[in-house]
Amino acid sequence: MGSPSRVHSAALLTLLVFLAFSLFTFRLEYQSLWYDEGFSVYLAEMSLGEITARTARDIHPPFYYYILHFWLILFGNSEFALRFLSVIFGVLSVPLIHAVGRRLLGSVSGLLAAALVTISPLFLWYSQEARMYTLVTFLCLLSTYLLLRVMDGRGKRILLWTGYVLSNAVAVYAHFYAFFVLCFQSLLLLGWWALWSKGRVRERWPTLVSGLLCQLSVLGAYLPWSGFVLQRYGADVSYWKGTLRVSEVLRKTLITFSTGHSVLEVIAQPIALGYLLIVLAGLSVLILSGVRGWEPGTVRDGESAPMIHRWPWLTLVGLLLYLSLPCLLLMIISYQRAKFHPRYLMLAAPAFFLLISGGIASLLGVARRSVARRRAAALVTGSVFLSFIVLTSTYGLFNAYFDINFLKDDFRSAVRYIEERKGDNEAIILTSGHFFPVFSYYYHQDDWYPIPDEPTLSAEHVLNYSLADELNNILPGKDGVWVLLWQHEVVDPVGFLTMMLGQEGTLVPYRGGFWGLKLLHYALPPDVHFSSEPQIDHPVVVNFDDRIQLLGYTVLQGKATTRELELVLYWQSLHDLEEDFKVSLRLRDEDGHQWGGYDGRPASLLHPTFRWSPGEKLFGQVVMVPDVATPPGEYTLQASVYSDVNLVGLDILDSQGTPTGTTAPLGTVELLKGSAASLGEIRPSHSLQADFGQGLELVGYDLSPDAAQPGDKVQLSLYWHALPALADDYVVSLQLYDEEGNLTDEGISGPAVVDWIAPPESTLAGRAYHPVNRWYPTSFWRAGEVVRGQYSYSVPLHASPGDGELRVTLLRCLDGFAVTASSSLDDQLQEGEVLIAFQGPSGHEGEVLVCRGEALPAQIVVAPLHIEATERVFSPPEVQHRLAPGNLGNKVALYGYDLSTDALRPGDTLYLTLYWQALDTMDTSYTVFTHLLDGGSQVRGQMDSTPLGGARPTTGWVPPEYLRDEYRLVLQRDAPPGEYIIEVGMYDAATPDFRRLPLLDPQGNVLDNRIVLDTVVHVRAR
Repeated sequence: MGSPSRVHSAALLTLLVFLAFSLFTFRLEYQSLWYDEGFSVYLAEMSLGEITARTARDIHPPFYYYILHFWLILFGNSEFALRFLSVIFGVLSVPLIHAVGRRLLGSVSGLLAAALVTISPLFLWYSQEARMYTLVTFLCLLSTYLLLRVMDGRGKRILLWTGYVLSNAVAVYAHFYAFFVLCFQSLLLLGWWALWSKGRVRERWPTLVSGLLCQLSVLGAYLPWSGFVLQRYGADVSYWKGTLRVSEVLRKTLITFSTGHSVLEVIAQPIALGYLLIVLAGLSVLILSGVRGWEPGTVRDGESAPMIHRWPWLTLVGLLLYLSLPCLLLMIISYQRAKFHPRYLMLAAPAFFLLISGGIASLLGVARRSVARRRAAALVTGSVFLSFIVLTSTYGLFNAYFDINFLKDDFRSAVRYIEERKGDNEAIILTSGHFFPVFSYYYHQDDWYPIPDEPTLSAEHVLNYSLADELNNILPGKDGVWVLLWQHEVVDPVGFLTMMLGQEGTLVPYRGGFWGLKLLHYALPPDVHFSSEPQIDHPVVVNFDDRIQLLGYTVLQGKATTRELELVLYWQSLHDLEEDFKVSLRLRDEDGHQWGGYDGRPASLLHPTFRWSPGEKLFGQVVMVPDVATPPGEYTLQASVYSDVNLVGLDILDSQGTPTGTTAPLGTVELLKGSAASLGEIRPSHSLQADFGQGLELVGYDLSPDAAQPGDKVQLSLYWHALPALADDYVVSLQLYDEEGNLTDEGISGPAVVDWIAPPESTLAGRAYHPVNRWYPTSFWRAGEVVRGQYSYSVPLHASPGDGELRVTLLRCLDGFAVTASSSLDDQLQEGEVLIAFQGPSGHEGEVLVCRGEALPAQIVVAPLHIEATERVFSPPEVQHRLAPGNLGNKVALYGYDLSTDALRPGDTLYLTLYWQALDTMDTSYTVFTHLLDGGSQVRGQMDSTPLGGARPTTGWVPPEYLRDEYRLVLQRDAPPGEYIIEVGMYDAATPDFRRLPLLDPQGNVLDNRIVLDTVVHVRAR
């Protein structure tokens, strides 16, 4: 590689040092100190003994704080003075990396490396931060330089080795990750000595011994501190438990080395890939140059050749180790800790810049020596690389100075705001309390309280309801409280502090905010008191498999609308939990249709169940977004808890420990009107343009499935659009026409229809529904509003196979809906009128909601529906075990069953086949339960399902057909040996208590709510 003259090199290097000094000091005090810097000041203002004792309980050693301690005595503790110490080491790194680069790769490479450090956003960021990162990077670079001087054979080795030991000893006492660079240096020393001592091992053995003794000296110097590091490293709970993701470590480190912390990740990622390309290209050029050899004339007279000329492979491998070994060792020792920040690896950044500078310098060398075509290619490539680096670095530097997205956490402004507005009788709470050092740097009064009051952040000591006791000690008699939140998600992941203050106080809004922080102000009543127990508006206890217990829920005031529903769920952990359980919430109407849902962690995203403590009570705030065009009305809130691993719901246990299903109804929620849905918001699977001529039109529908068997239910959604506000109430009638155009429905029915009256000549038939629900009739709809209605349509049992179609007819209620007694229905109807009585709004049996209506002339074809032929069996099947009696509620009978075996071991699977016979038509879709019970009636194997895996719901059964229904019961692995029985039956999963069909004797007397099979299953020990 060629090199400029020494004068030019010195001038350029001086210019780079001056530029680095200017860049690193520009706007040095512009930003607030953030937590780490405040902690540096907090420690440095202690005595040396106190610094030593405090850092013995911290992860970082004390040397940087020693230096900063004396620095503050000399220059004060202003933000500029604090950070200027880091500037010094950042600036000194510029000539030092030049010296290292010159000895490794040559003068041009050294100058390029110095230039890269000068304009590096990474070095700018940490040169303007009152922390030890530029110090330890400088010291590691210095010890590497001294080691290279030893290898070069020039200078007094005793002085070089002494300097090497001192610089490394100081480095490891500044940050123990400096040992990673020491490991690289040890490997480099061994590799160099092996090459240098060929044939002269005995003569040159002392050099290796000296080097290894120096390494041991550094280790020996650190021994007094090593116990503290090991103890603190093993006990570090400043972050959540977890494992490092190797890909994230590599990705974030590459981004940080390339762009520092002043480029948005979406932009920084492609820039980092560009740097990676440059590194790989430069490494390739260096390898090719090493293979071909360097020309002797590329070294100046009187100057020793750089190491890459003498030992190219050692140099390249050494640089790669300098870059990669710290990263590898960090991942090894920290793999079981999810905490990582790329600044920990800044000490390896010089190798990154040296590889880039060496590659570009080699390209420029190729351009000088090659023929015209190669010269042009090498020159263009090198120029493109340099231009890319200069442009992206300039962009990163500009952002660091002027882009508000890269401000440090603004404690300074937050404190000034509090000081200007805080009342004399108001307190300040800091959460997490460990950031008090930076707060107290700016705030000099003593009316603040850290919560929790711990000097170090702990992810294990999180806030809970006991916080109330602390608040009751601090806040009674106070007019208000200011709450400054930073890293509160670690110590208060659920939000106990803001919940309690929000319940008892009033949040005072203000304009603006502070970067990286959250500031809240609460006004407090004179008699403020905080409760250490959950305040639950709707208590309901649900036991999920003896692991988690739901205690109840609260609907936040004013937060229950058709646009948003905010709930607070209250939980209690019953045992240690190893899995990440999720809660599933569903909003359902009285017909079981879903109108919205939520799936997520029960308490908060940052507090999964495997971090819960046994017996701990928690809450979780949930925001459910109802489906677009959901109508106002009453809905049932249902909850289930499931494993994030296998997505299987936990059994809900009754007071005797018997499973009753996996979904629990919690209660009703009334959704009030939110903003009206518009045409642009809805996304029906099928669009329509069907005008009924009354200012009401259909604009879309969803149908599932689009093929069904007689007796099956299909789910239809209709999207209604009210053009003006409507004055009349309507009833929707759905009819099924076969492919011949014949109406298949007979009479009027529907899930909420109680009775109907029509003149003898009336031909009106079908399923009748409220357009959306009984709480929101059409006369309440707003002009321009889009509302969705959901309907379960039962295909008539006598429907003919073929391609049919669903049609919609509207009935206009002549007098609106009227509440009346079911015993006083008026059967005096005019021609063309029909009377339909729906369930009343109160739910009382004697009360109905009546529409006396007439059908509008328009009949709209909504959707095609293919009717499939049904294969039904009406002859008794052959069974292993005939059963009698097996009558369940005069609806269905268990005719018999087959068993795969009557002998099991824990973990085995029992195959059970049930043979049902329909006794009557059913409007309810029942769920079959099959339980394998031990001698203590404990469920040891279970499978609940709609018959035939959901293929044949009971609503489609035709008496007296038979059905074959298969189940698999897996015996628990911890099941004790003994004699087991099998119980089966059916229940209505839509009822709050999962109401079972009763087992009846021939006289209709209730025997039980289950059928116990005759076969006894013998379970043997495994």
